[in-house]
Amino acid sequence: MLDIPASQLRLLEKAALQKAVSKVLRSSTALTASQVAALRTWHATVDAPGRPTPAAAAAKVFFHFFPLGEEQAAAPPARSKRESSHQQQSYCHC
Repeated sequence: MLDIPASQLRLLEKAALQKAVSKVLRSSTALTASQVAALRTWHATVDAPGRPTPAAAAAKVFFHFFPLGEEQAAAPPARSKRESSHQQQSYCHC
């Protein structure tokens, strides 16, 4: 058995990024500005040149299921009954 400290097993080392990912996965509450910035920085690692790091690979998987959205200036328009009856895809509004 290898003696690897638990802190080195984490893919996401920054606390702000860990909290942002947890918030996206567990709730629908709005992200803080620092959480949005952390997610955008993490997203930038997806297409970095060279061999991907474990964190970059994790970002690719995360953003596949939770696409990075655009910042919203206003509330989205109201949907018709027909549109709201269709299942909606989850987005990370960052």
